[in-house]
Amino acid sequence: MHFATMAEWRSSFEVLAAGALIAGLAFAAPSQAATFQTITAFCSDFPTCSIGANPAGGLLLDSAGHLYGTAPSGGTGFGTVYELSLSGGKWTPSLLYAFCAQSGCNDGVSPESALIIDTAGNLYGVTPRGGANGGGVAFELSPAGGTWQLKVLYAFCAQGGSACTDGSTPSGVSTQSNVGLTYFGAATGQPYDGVSPLFGTTVSGGLNNAGTVFQLTNSGGTWSEKVLYSFCAKAACADGSMPGNLIVSASNSIYGTTGAVPGTVFQLKANSKLTKWKLSTLYTFCSASNCADGETPDSLSIDGTGKLLGTAASGGTGSNCNMPGGCGAAFSLVPKKKGSLEKVLYNFCSQAGCADGSLPAPGIALDTAGNLYNATNLGGNDNCFGGSTCGAVIEVAGTTEQVLHAFCPQERCTEGTSPQSGPIRDAAGNLFGTTAFGGKFGGGSVYEITP
Repeated sequence: MHFATMAEWRSSFEVLAAGALIAGLAFAAPSQAATFQTITAFCSDFPTCSIGANPAGGLLLDSAGHLYGTAPSGGTGFGTVYELSLSGGKWTPSLLYAFCAQSGCNDGVSPESALIIDTAGNLYGVTPRGGANGGGVAFELSPAGGTWQLKVLYAFCAQGGSACTDGSTPSGVSTQSNVGLTYFGAATGQPYDGVSPLFGTTVSGGLNNAGTVFQLTNSGGTWSEKVLYSFCAKAACADGSMPGNLIVSASNSIYGTTGAVPGTVFQLKANSKLTKWKLSTLYTFCSASNCADGETPDSLSIDGTGKLLGTAASGGTGSNCNMPGGCGAAFSLVPKKKGSLEKVLYNFCSQAGCADGSLPAPGIALDTAGNLYNATNLGGNDNCFGGSTCGAVIEVAGTTEQVLHAFCPQERCTEGTSPQSGPIRDAAGNLFGTTAFGGKFGGGSVYEITP
């Protein structure tokens, strides 16, 4: 069950909760496999929600232990960038930037993907809307002088008129991507150096209006954009469309997914000077009968052996799934130019009531053993919203899945509900993530799970 706004969530909760009480349903706490705590709840100043509301994207953890995130609403009504700082065992949220501060919202609107950080502490991200041309922006936030200042690195839809041949709508959670920008070294946890190229995707625009992979290059403080690939270049869009997550490897390769049905995993390979790129489709989903291999991939990561791991938001063979398109799957893929080997690791909604989760969200974390951590939009507790479900945080080890936490075990979902992105993991194994709705004040939450 998805809600577009906090007001819709509040209204729906009252109706469904009332129905649950009439039907004699209870809000029961599921068994816990790890320690869960809500470390902040958004909208304590409802309806202003000055720090942000309904966080959809994942989080960023810096070397000092601070958390950073984006919220698509709140602030002045157009979204925010926020920070969480830990002191004396208590997390304190603060507002770093409220969007649409510039005339015509030239600074962007409604950020919904995770941020990256450079060695100087500057933050980088994207917004899917706003900007000088209405096609979204890539931005940098700098704390110079003690006040965070935003610089637009590039405003999309600057070329090709309404065709937006340079791309439009940089990817975010709603377009099956968790991180807006990435770079060489990101996959191994290195901070961005502040000068090397940045890479990202747009869900629309490009030569065929089916999305792009783009590169941003810094030359003496001036940024330029170059489209590396425009999707739907092949017959019947065999190369995919609506690209999402990117993984930049150390071998001049970019791996990514496309989210339009049935979805693909692709590789963009560059020459040594990064001047020419060639796309290869590594795998097309729904290659198995009834899409048993998954459909619409929305997460991707790479382990130390070069194997790709990810999740597909639909498809799979969950035996208790009642959704026509399937409830999703976790998969691995050994990339090869021809005949990449895809393996389904786990089919969601394999347990009664989808207690094991359903519809995995964009964004996964891996530990050193190659275990996969994710959050699901639905599944988990079947007492939420009078019989609906509100998501879970899960771990997949090999082909075994474990629910670490099922959301909304208590009345009114004060810990949060409906995560729209997966958690991040620190060196100690703690997981941090966001929920888009619920929470003490109804504006979503940030949570921590300690193993």
